[in-house]
Formats: sequence, structure tokens, C-alpha cells
Amino acid sequence: RPILMARCDMMRAMFSGDFREGSAKVILFPGVRTDTFRQLVSFLYCDDVSTVLPTRCLDLLELANRLCLQRLVNLVEKRVVEELSRICSVADNGDVVEHCLRLLEPCKLHNADQLADWCMNHLCVNYNKLCKMSPKLLRSLHPENQDYLTEHRWPPVWYLKDYDYYDKCYHEREREDRLLFKRGSTGGGCLCFSRAGGEGSIVLA
Repeated sequence: RPILMARCDMMRAMFSGDFREGSAKVILFPGVRTDTFRQLVSFLYCDDVSTVLPTRCLDLLELANRLCLQRLVNLVEKRVVEELSRICSVADNGDVVEHCLRLLEPCKLHNADQLADWCMNHLCVNYNKLCKMSPKLLRSLHPENQDYLTEHRWPPVWYLKDYDYYDKCYHEREREDRLLFKRGSTGGGCLCFSRAGGEGSIVLA
């Protein structure tokens, strides 16, 4: 208990105050899975956490936030971002887009603001892929988050319109150049000597 009290203000208040946990031999943490609690204990003793998978991080973030352990929240954020970045580097980032969609709002709820910002930025950068892959999940986001993604999407709407206009003009110019080239290639040579062999013509030997 002394180590737990020294490392966690919430536990110090729980064990030293007039709460039943102060004299209880067994303390229950309802809704906490065994592996999540092991990670908590590892942090309290070692001040670090091992690799945290994006699919399993929310339980630990919720527990860390419940116990007001902001450093643990930050460490979990760091580990999750490292794992998401690793996935991006070795495979198509479609999985990362889906992870970010599922993590965005729960992270805000559990005060994991840095991870939420990372997810939001990744979704903005991959907005087109997001719309194609997970339109239902996108529509399930809070309207404020949807508005933010629409406003900060990349590429932005104006860029897409300008690019489409440029592409259209470029192809039209290419088509005109090909037509001009074909017309020019049908002539026999310089206009001054285009009537070779006719009456009154002079042949240079």
C-alpha cells in the first residue's frame, strides 16, 4: 500500500481517509479487466508501460483517467501513436483510419487529448479514404467532429476543383496539339515549293 499511495493521489486518499477501502483486505475495481489492472500495477511500480495495442487501449485510458493518473494517460497515448505509426509504415493505412475513427471520441472522453488530436489529424489527411471506407462510422461522429473534418480535410474542396479544372484544360490542350500536329504532317514541305512537277516549274539539278 505505501507504494500505491506514493504513486497515486487517488489511492492515497482512498487508503488514508475515512473510506471503507482504508480497512478492507480486498478492494474491488469494478469493470476493470485483469490485463488492464496488470498494466496499471506495472506503471505504478516501474513508471512505464509496455506496448499498448490500439484495440485494447481504451480500458487502460479509462482506468488511468478514473485514478487521475495523467502521466499514465500520456504514456498510453505515446505507445498507441507509436503502434499506429508502425502500422502505417508496414501496411496500407486503411486499418489506421478505422482505428482513429473508433478512438477519436472515447479519447476525448478520457482526457487523452494528444491521442485524439493525432487521430483527428490522420483522419483529415486521409479524408477521401475515410469517406470511401467508413461512411457509416463517419456519420456516427459528433456533428462538431464531422464539421471539423470537413473544414480541415486534405485535399480541400477548392484544391480538388482547381485540380479538376487544370486537368480538363491540360487534356484539351493536348488534344488541340495533336490535331495541329496531324494537319502539319500532311503537307509536302515548304509552301514556296508545294507545286513540284507542275507546268512552268523549274527543277534544280
